[in-house]
Amino acid sequence: MTDKQLFPNPLPEIKTSVSRWISVGDSLAGPVRACNEDRIYADDALGLWCVADGMGGHSEGGSPVV
Repeated sequence: MTDKQLFPNPLPEIKTSVSRWISVGDSLAGPVRACNEDRIYADDALGLWCVADGMGGHSEGGSPVV
């Protein structure tokens, strides 16, 4: 069986384009904690976004087991 028999319709043309991202982040300490341990990092040029939720409520913000 040939490719034309398997795929009778041509594949759509893939167009390349440059995407542009504009990121915005916000995090609040909330009504219970005075310190906010959440972290947000955004690099629009790389298309990279990282969010780390703080460990509020744990002794010194983290666990000694980690």
